[in-house]
Amino acid sequence: MPMARRRGPRAFLPASGLTKRRSTARSTRSPAVGACAWRLPRCCSPSLTCCCSTSRQNHLDLEAALWLESFLKSYRASLIVVSHERDLLNSVPDHILHLNRGRLSLYPGNYDAFAKLRAEREAQTEAARAAQEAKAKKLQAYVDRWRYKAHTARQAQSRLKALAKLQPVVVASAEEASVVFDFPSPKELRPPLIVLDDAAVGYAADRAVLSRLNLRIDPDDRIALVGRNGNGKTTLARLLAGQLKLMGGALIGSGKLRVGYFAQHQIEELVPDETPLQHMERLLAGREARRGARSARALRIFRR
Repeated sequence: MPMARRRGPRAFLPASGLTKRRSTARSTRSPAVGACAWRLPRCCSPSLTCCCSTSRQNHLDLEAALWLESFLKSYRASLIVVSHERDLLNSVPDHILHLNRGRLSLYPGNYDAFAKLRAEREAQTEAARAAQEAKAKKLQAYVDRWRYKAHTARQAQSRLKALAKLQPVVVASAEEASVVFDFPSPKELRPPLIVLDDAAVGYAADRAVLSRLNLRIDPDDRIALVGRNGNGKTTLARLLAGQLKLMGGALIGSGKLRVGYFAQHQIEELVPDETPLQHMERLLAGREARRGARSARALRIFRR
């Protein structure tokens, strides 16, 4: 008997990368944003009964990510999505297929439902393990106490057999190690932290990527920088981090301001020929040099 065809999509939980290519092709339905925008309509054509997609949304701008989610939600054939994006896994699939230690487990619902049900199952398994462990200890204690007594040897032997028949309850070990991040609280600085006044920045001496920039950043600001790929988000971030010099205008920053910068492609911030140890030594040497400069400056002030 043929199986009824499912219309709802399903999703795998683990993820892998999607090769990013630039495309000049434009579509009335999708933004021109690289691989996802033009390869998915080709690989997930209506004539196919199943489409497999690996989604790496951090390569997409906001508009493209929203389009991708809408496209996958409206795709009517069977769909397998491989992604680390929680919002996508909550919006698109109706089942989660969890791959863990070589075993597959199918859960109904989206990612949040999967996480809740999995936690409940793990709690039930842990409770069963604890109950079994308590029972085993009780049986073993009885056996140890009474097995060599003539009037209780039979009962002790019976409990010993029951103890041998207990099947261990296997508790799935945690997939992810617990990681604790400790970020020291920065010293409070007076506003503003950074002021851009009619600033211009770029890479070529005769061509600014961004110009007429006016911005004020205060200590209590929480700012999201959005925009299409290629519009200069990284350039602005590198300017604020002190990695690019002004081509015009002014940038005024607090003298005690320290900016941390984590690049989208962190490999660009590394020296390819360095070993990890050399990388750490260089960073620590720079920190010690700054600390020594501050100590020398304080000493000069004290001597005055």
